[in-house]
Amino acid sequence: MIKPGKFFLIVLFIFILCNSFFEVFAFEHRDEEIIGNTSSNKSSIMYFAELNNFERPVSDETYEADEADETYETDEEVKKNRNENKISEEKHVNQEYDKSNDVETVTLDEMVVTDKKSRKEKIVFDSPDPVIVFTREQIDRIKPKSIGDLFFYEPGLDVTDDATYWARKPMIRGLGADRVLVIVDGARLKTHFGMGGAYLSLIEPDTVETVEIIKGPKSVMYGSNAIGGVIKITTKNPKKTAEMSKVTGNFELGYTSVNEMISGRVGVAGMSDKVSFTGGISYRDAENYKLPNGEEEESAYKENNIDFSLSYDINKDNNIKFSYNRHRTWDVSTPPFLFNIDGEYMSAMMDLPIMDTMGNMIDYIDRLAKNRWVKLLGLDSLAKIIGMDLDQSFVTTDFSIGFNEMVYERYAFDYTLNNINSFWDEMRFNIYYQDTPTDFYVNIKPNVFDANVVEIDVTTNFTVETVGGTIDNTFKFNNHTIDLGFEVYKDEANGAPMKIAITPMQMPASIQMELPPLNAELNSFDVYIQDTWDVSDFFSLIVGVRQDYTESENFAEKGNVLQDSLNYLFAIDDLNINHDDKKLTYSVQTVFNFTDHLKLLASVATGFRVPNLMERYLVGSIGIATAVANPYLEPEESLNYEIGLKGYNPGKWDWQITVFKSYLDNMIAAHMLMNMQNLIQFRNVKEAEMEGGEASVTYYLDDNFLTFANIAYCKGENTVTGGNLNSVPPLNGVVGFRYQKDNFWSADEFWTQFELRLVDRHDELEESNEGMVDSMFQMAPGFGDVETPGFAVLNIRAGFAIPQDIIELKTTITMAVENVLNKDYTEPLSFQRTQPGRSFKLFVNTVF
Repeated sequence: MIKPGKFFLIVLFIFILCNSFFEVFAFEHRDEEIIGNTSSNKSSIMYFAELNNFERPVSDETYEADEADETYETDEEVKKNRNENKISEEKHVNQEYDKSNDVETVTLDEMVVTDKKSRKEKIVFDSPDPVIVFTREQIDRIKPKSIGDLFFYEPGLDVTDDATYWARKPMIRGLGADRVLVIVDGARLKTHFGMGGAYLSLIEPDTVETVEIIKGPKSVMYGSNAIGGVIKITTKNPKKTAEMSKVTGNFELGYTSVNEMISGRVGVAGMSDKVSFTGGISYRDAENYKLPNGEEEESAYKENNIDFSLSYDINKDNNIKFSYNRHRTWDVSTPPFLFNIDGEYMSAMMDLPIMDTMGNMIDYIDRLAKNRWVKLLGLDSLAKIIGMDLDQSFVTTDFSIGFNEMVYERYAFDYTLNNINSFWDEMRFNIYYQDTPTDFYVNIKPNVFDANVVEIDVTTNFTVETVGGTIDNTFKFNNHTIDLGFEVYKDEANGAPMKIAITPMQMPASIQMELPPLNAELNSFDVYIQDTWDVSDFFSLIVGVRQDYTESENFAEKGNVLQDSLNYLFAIDDLNINHDDKKLTYSVQTVFNFTDHLKLLASVATGFRVPNLMERYLVGSIGIATAVANPYLEPEESLNYEIGLKGYNPGKWDWQITVFKSYLDNMIAAHMLMNMQNLIQFRNVKEAEMEGGEASVTYYLDDNFLTFANIAYCKGENTVTGGNLNSVPPLNGVVGFRYQKDNFWSADEFWTQFELRLVDRHDELEESNEGMVDSMFQMAPGFGDVETPGFAVLNIRAGFAIPQDIIELKTTITMAVENVLNKDYTEPLSFQRTQPGRSFKLFVNTVF
């Protein structure tokens, strides 16, 4: 039986798509007639956009600043552009740059994205990839605490967390951790903590200009870690303006009620004929967040951010840029949880008769303590005098982890050269250094009848340093565009010894142990080439190939008794096993232009991922679990098939549908050792399959009103065991509408948006998967993966610009009510935490 939520989404999309095809084909002739009456150098969508006075923003560095952002225009220009160039990310814009006089020209056409290799504008509609772009305007509307919060609203995107409300890691089409590559201004973002992957929370949202997501394997263009997709984050850059010498500032203050978070940012930007710069300081202070009933303990955090960039135009075709960013987060705690150690859990820990005996003993004592004769004899009162509560389970354990501090620091240098000769269109050189030092702790308190018997503290700090660079070249010959490039990077993981302190109850001293620090490095050198061949107006072919060479080395200390014991127990002969991983990947993509408004996309692509240094070489804590190194771990490989349709009816519809099938070999997953969920080793699952699809549509009712909807489905299977991959999200979607208007009542601008997020029940779970663990929560002893019910969450947002005759400085107000109905719900991939209750947001932004 189809559930109501699924039925609603299916009916909605059948209706939308049927109407869309009708509009595209029934009105195609009408479009041609209208186009015939316009000048020959205008496309149909240009005409309709001018007719409706709509424009779309772009994701390239030359994107015109949103008025709620740090703009660099005079007040007169702001008012003029407010009427002439109203920005809306739901209408298409194609931006051109006239290099002869360094003046931007904005022409109305399709939305564009930044192609990494050519650095030229490519139309989303023509892109062979399913692409999602979050513009500065969208970010300003949502006002996320983390870039990861944006991912709840687009199909095929999700986030996971490492037990804390602060931490957000991306997931694309059910693939997360290090299967999603995050690139910040050309630099690979890596943190390697927990189950791997990059914390999007380390990127300050107020510094971001665009977030571009390419779904599906892109190893040919981006190398290792791009099996699930690529997230490209571009930070703010000064914009070219008619007034070439000016300095502007920006101040924003925000408040979020659910965790009493105070946030603020002060930014400055300046530009002359050749030199431009931006800079800013941001700060957030969040208390424990409120649940629909009560408060979530240990969910507070603090963070600040410093950013700066300096750009110099040598001439109209040459530019150099230096940028610096430092993001610091501290006092990040994990809400503590309590789990029971019952007889069943003890029996499952190891396949030994003694464990069954201990399990039976625990169950017997638990039943005995709750016997009515115990209370009649007053033994329960006597127990409470000495600090024991017989009403509690016999053995329980408090567990919590947290970050004392985590820092992300990045230095980058870019050089761009354009119009080199008649066929060499562009060369871009990038070099960067980044460091992510982390200081974290784990605290475990086993209890007997609610009385603490021992306390275990694990502390360590480590860092992953990355230095890398790329050289990208674009050549153009007739109908061919050749992208040729090289990439080199090095990861180096090191830190302090992992300290373990065991303090028995009422003992003045603790037992101290140490594990040697991780000391390993990974070096990679890659070369690629891709040819985009416009065979005809109807058909385009994109073929690419890449050769990666990666070397991993470990320099583990020898002679540590604890580490040597673990090595012996799990048959590890030598931790210092080096790897030379070579991989050739390819991709073939096609675009069939059925009409000006309808395209069929198809692709086949391979991908791969080299195990990170933690997965191969770490012996120690990864948060809630303890990892045992696996130096024999092999790289993952994938093969992906994909087909999709994209269409639009100018001024009325935008839509796309994509289905995919992926095969993964040597897929890496955490494996429970001795059936102990919190003692794991990363292993190759060998084979897995994933399939699914996503669809999205936007419908423009008139110049001011639009509706939107999307839906995504994905399923993963371990083909070796026949079990499901529990980390794959359930069916989900978003429906909503937005209204926006200039000169609304007394406000210069006004917009409001309603969005309803629907998530199906997460119940296709496998309890064992033969010991394979997909999520951090599955590592919690006695828990495993837990089904989560479906839910619907309603958010309302609004914003307006205060007239400048009231406040001379350009000032905008943004408001939101999230989780309007105060819904008690749990995200399927969120460590089983109840999410925040109803929250009110208020942000004031002033440009001076």
